Amino acid sequence: MFRVGRASCDGVIGACLMLFACPLASARAAQADPAALDAAFATLSTYEWGPQRDALLPIDQAAARCHADPATREVLQTRLIQVLESNTSLAARGYVCEVLAAIGTARAVPALANLLRDAKASHLGRRALEAIADPAAAQALREALPQLPDNLKVGVIQTLGNIRDGSAVDLLAPLLESEDANVARAAANGLGKIGGEQASKAVLEYYRKATVESRQLAADACLDIARRQLAANQSDAAAATYQLLEDSPQPHVQWAAFLGLIATQPAQAQQRLLKALSNPAESGDRRLRMVGQLLRETVNDENAASFAESIGRLPVAGQVVLLDALSSLASPAIRTAALPYLKSDDLTLRLTAEKALALCGRFEDVPTLANIAATTRNDEERQTTMRTLQELPGPEVDQKLLTLVPDVTPSLQLVLIRTIANRRIRDAGPTLMELARSNDQRVRLDAYRALQTVADPSLVEPLVELLARTSGAEEREAADRAVWRSCLRIDDPAQRADRILARLNDASDSEQVALLPVLGRVGGAKALAAVQQAIKSPSPAVREAGIRALTNWPDATVADQLWEIATQDRDAAHVIWALRAFARVLPQLAREQPDQVASRLQTAMSVAEREEDKRLILSRLPAVRSEVALTLALSCLKQAELRSDAIEVAAELGEAMKDTHPKAARAALETIRPLTDNSDLVMHVDKILWNMQLKGN
Repeated sequence: MFRVGRASCDGVIGACLMLFACPLASARAAQADPAALDAAFATLSTYEWGPQRDALLPIDQAAARCHADPATREVLQTRLIQVLESNTSLAARGYVCEVLAAIGTARAVPALANLLRDAKASHLGRRALEAIADPAAAQALREALPQLPDNLKVGVIQTLGNIRDGSAVDLLAPLLESEDANVARAAANGLGKIGGEQASKAVLEYYRKATVESRQLAADACLDIARRQLAANQSDAAAATYQLLEDSPQPHVQWAAFLGLIATQPAQAQQRLLKALSNPAESGDRRLRMVGQLLRETVNDENAASFAESIGRLPVAGQVVLLDALSSLASPAIRTAALPYLKSDDLTLRLTAEKALALCGRFEDVPTLANIAATTRNDEERQTTMRTLQELPGPEVDQKLLTLVPDVTPSLQLVLIRTIANRRIRDAGPTLMELARSNDQRVRLDAYRALQTVADPSLVEPLVELLARTSGAEEREAADRAVWRSCLRIDDPAQRADRILARLNDASDSEQVALLPVLGRVGGAKALAAVQQAIKSPSPAVREAGIRALTNWPDATVADQLWEIATQDRDAAHVIWALRAFARVLPQLAREQPDQVASRLQTAMSVAEREEDKRLILSRLPAVRSEVALTLALSCLKQAELRSDAIEVAAELGEAMKDTHPKAARAALETIRPLTDNSDLVMHVDKILWNMQLKGN
């Protein structure tokens, strides 16, 4: 059942239309009886907004039924008109007007027209008359208009405009000269909505001769006229109207005229856009941005060159906008236009030129851009030029980078190496290997990092040799990862560790220390045997490197050995490494052994002493869908430092186990829900619980 508030004059109409379309409402309408209808009209005679609305439902039902029954419609309309003509409340008249708007005919027009003179009810009558599609309604509005005070004229004028009453043009045109600004504005807008030659002529003539202040009243109406002309393919007429408006002091009118002229006179679009860029102060930042958007929609491969040639004739702000718009094209003309601005004193213009080269730049531009990236003190400019270097098109750019990088200064080498890595140049390996032997530590480090992105089996042997000789933790770590990624490119997993093992056979202790950790990353049975042998070494450094290799292991085959170190080794660092590695690899067995894995993680939690280690173990629990894992997560709620993590883990586990372990999952979710102040998490938990309830879990 629909309830209609006092302010909703369209509410009953909407309700009636819903009733007409609804089979249930039709059934109710068919069941309406005269007694109920009489009672509803009795209520209507004293009706006020509020709870009485339900008592009027029989009238709603009768209104729904009468559309298929002209006789009933006539009877109902007569009764409604009688109420309207009686001395009843404003609420009752409002209700009647709304129903008559849905079912009324020409017979209701006189009664509705009488309301137009009532300051409180005029709007009710207008809306009903507007909805009645009969010439009598429009005539009543026209006849009433001259007799109304200015404050009521405005509404009637609006209604005449809404119904597009062409017969009202002669009536509205003189009102353009009204001393009441609201009446004049309404007349202009009404004529604009009505449209047609006569209405358009009246508004446009008024606009031409009016003062600047008066013109503002009619500007929107003129825009309506221009839009209608354009829609009717009257391009010349629309252009003339837009030209009339382009000097308007109202920004929205001026902008609409600007857009209209571009649409109606496409041959002059470029000239207009460039003119807008020539006076950036006058246009303002917002309009410049909008012009930029228009330019992006306008420029193409055919006109790019002529636009690019115009950049030099614009002020800096205009140059920025135009160059930015052109940056989406790869035209050589744009490159020619952009290059000079790489030396501009204006940072924004320089950045725009650097961005523009991303699509249209050539390999010859690499040294210039690299030099900017290497020497600028501005982080944004460095990032911009690096991004442009990364996006420069063509294999010639890759070749230029590779031939240039060996012979430039270290600062430039760093830029070029990072660009090579960003572009993932597949045949860059030999060049980067040479740079990995540089005397400059920064160059070596970046070369190793780049080698990680272009990893290749052919690089394994020389990389292993370099790794064996590295010193310094950061550089060794970078070389280690380069070897590891290159080994992963070897198709046969059983052969991935062979070259490392071959070098390890005759390696010194210091070389073994460098090579063993990467052997752990690669993994495999042969590698494991070598690592186990290293752990037994009398050399503390080699033994530690062997333990480090074991903690790097990629799978759970070493879980028991890690646990042994974590629980028996006397070195605190070894214990921490092993415990964390154990927590990392053990969940890989969770699919086959969920309860056993969860129990072992529970034991690991009891062994862990550091908060960060406990957090790591907690973070691994969602991979273990076991009630033991859920119990462990909930037990951590008691520890304040772990509570937040435990809540999130329990929520994730509860969701994952809602179908397989519904009872435990529901209990866990209901436990954590009141413990969190994260509204998003609460909503998520509620959703899970609701879905479980729907499924009967």
